[in-house]
Amino acid sequence: MRPLLPDDPVAYGPHVLLARLGAGGTGVVYLARSPGGRLVAVKAVHSELAADPAFRERFARELAALRAAGGAFTASLVDADPDASRPWLATVYLPGATLEEVVRATGPLPVPAVNALGAGLAEALVSIHRAGVAHRDVKPSNVMITPYGPRLIDLGMARPPGTTELPETMPGTPGYLPPEQASGGEGGPAGDVFSLAAALVFAATGAGPFDADTVPAVLYRVLHAAPSLDGVTDAPLRAFLGSCLSRDPQERPTAAQVMEFFAGRAGAGLPFAAAAVVHQAAGRVPPPGAPPWRMAPSVKRRRMVKGLVIGGAVALAGGTAGAAGLLVSRAPDSPEEWRRRLPENASEVFPAGAMVLAMGYDLGCYALDGRTGKRRWHRSDLSVSPNLGGLLLAGDVPVGYDSRAVYALNPSTGEELWRHSAESRWHPPACDRNIVCIPTSEGVGEGLLIGRDARTGAERWRRAVGTHVRDTGVALGGGVAYFSAEGGALEAVEAATGRSRWRVVLGRGTLYRMDTPVVAGGTVYVFDNAGVLHARAAGDGARRWTAEVGGVPGDLETEQVMVVGDAVHAMTTDGTIRSFDAATGRARWRLPTGVRARRRLAGQMTPAGDVLLVMAHETLLGVGAADGRVRWRQEIGIQESAPVLAGGLAHLRTLHGIRSYDPADGRPVRLLASSRYSTPSTLRAHRDLVLCSVYPADVVALRPR
Repeated sequence: MRPLLPDDPVAYGPHVLLARLGAGGTGVVYLARSPGGRLVAVKAVHSELAADPAFRERFARELAALRAAGGAFTASLVDADPDASRPWLATVYLPGATLEEVVRATGPLPVPAVNALGAGLAEALVSIHRAGVAHRDVKPSNVMITPYGPRLIDLGMARPPGTTELPETMPGTPGYLPPEQASGGEGGPAGDVFSLAAALVFAATGAGPFDADTVPAVLYRVLHAAPSLDGVTDAPLRAFLGSCLSRDPQERPTAAQVMEFFAGRAGAGLPFAAAAVVHQAAGRVPPPGAPPWRMAPSVKRRRMVKGLVIGGAVALAGGTAGAAGLLVSRAPDSPEEWRRRLPENASEVFPAGAMVLAMGYDLGCYALDGRTGKRRWHRSDLSVSPNLGGLLLAGDVPVGYDSRAVYALNPSTGEELWRHSAESRWHPPACDRNIVCIPTSEGVGEGLLIGRDARTGAERWRRAVGTHVRDTGVALGGGVAYFSAEGGALEAVEAATGRSRWRVVLGRGTLYRMDTPVVAGGTVYVFDNAGVLHARAAGDGARRWTAEVGGVPGDLETEQVMVVGDAVHAMTTDGTIRSFDAATGRARWRLPTGVRARRRLAGQMTPAGDVLLVMAHETLLGVGAADGRVRWRQEIGIQESAPVLAGGLAHLRTLHGIRSYDPADGRPVRLLASSRYSTPSTLRAHRDLVLCSVYPADVVALRPR
């Protein structure tokens, strides 16, 4: 989502424009609000194309296709004016991310998720073909993944079979268009099946079946070469997709047969990382009543006057309104310490020592002074995944990570000091002032733990951990790295050199797994998939105690153990939190939350003195740390991560805005309404302030009271 340009219209028909969603060779897509308050996507044709009768014919075809092809897996038409000076149409707004964005951010999807995706998209094609048209441009960027399932969008190339192609138009997208279209012929329903199969190969492998370095090379492969399907690990799926990619349209199955094939296979939702990308993108929408996000006209720096009034707020520093961040003034009674308008929205905001780093896919990385909000530096060229994993500090060096890379930034300039990319990486890195330990993989399933110099990125050591890299999390404490390795072993090595300290075997069998270790008070705690919590001496690995938790970790890609004071807590698959004495392993209490463990326990529970603040579905619980009894509860209205503590209060996002509570008794203290603080990012505490980004592209630092 991007701001409206100064010369963008206010509305199309009755639909008031709020922001830009994208632009291409044929038109611009806007986010707009209908007269009834509904969010819609408005597609307006470029003015130079609107004068072309042939293009107006194509637009009319798209409109007819949308009217005819209603269905659960397409975007429904809301309104249109094909006779306007700039023809436009409005469809239901689909919040989420495209298949291309999801796979680029998090890697290939597992086979069950591909099965579910194939079933939904095939059903969309069935409805389109039943209307007597063919889509003719099925590709990953035209597949929208929403929180409610996949949707097929952009019927701009759709037309009934047998109609004439417009001159000087590319009939589809190289790499996904079928051979009959690539050779200049007609595309029809069988061509859509070919394109769908190519998109599903991309979903399963991260690459198209005909990828090559140049467009001519891609077209040559489509016409003359067999598709690349080696990356599709499931044999029946590989064979079926191969039949869909036959060069002879008559040999391909119909869309209905594709739907039947996938409906008979086991399907599943997206993996956690991919779902996070979708939900993060879906959450970035304006609330009811939010004003349009419009870029101010460009003003040359030498003419910019300090105190320039923008929308009733004062811009105090930093370049043009369209390109540099604006420090916005606050009212005397405002809860804001500062507010900064950025050139693009930030998906996450991280405290980093004296700085605050705002990061986003389109934004890159924008550094602000944590005390004043003033701009430090901006690296718009930094490659930031839509699925931001997080940010750590190695001394004063920010270390960012996502599902495919770990990278370090110069704290003074934002320059990328080094980047470690990998085929796959599930667990976050761990670091101290000098070393960054990275769980990763090379080759087919070969798990590694690599130690890199925090400032230079030079590899100091590497350790093979076996074939189960997905289960290898690492913890650092006292200059020692602790991690799980093949053979059911828990290992400890010196973080600086990789030299072995000790190794103990906790379990046996190829299916044995461990959660990421947690180090506290001279003890290493690790929860395994046999439902046992182990406590080992950090110095030599000697057994302290073991405890039967009564379940297994909810997700071995997260951390389900948390040490708070003299207690250690573990969360099981069904969302039950068990508390044990950290010194002896004696069971203290259990608390069923009813929430399946899909995030780190630290993301679901926040310690606040003698109270633990626990999220259970849409309810915030105040739980006695000593006895596990629920002291109070507050209905939040949404499923949310645990609150952050600042200024003695607990702060979290709710259905109505950012709410602050007294952790002792759950009493609401303050509400910052969503009309002013719309779609906030994850809240984070920075010294005595609460940080987040809010719609449309502001970073705010809130005083806690």
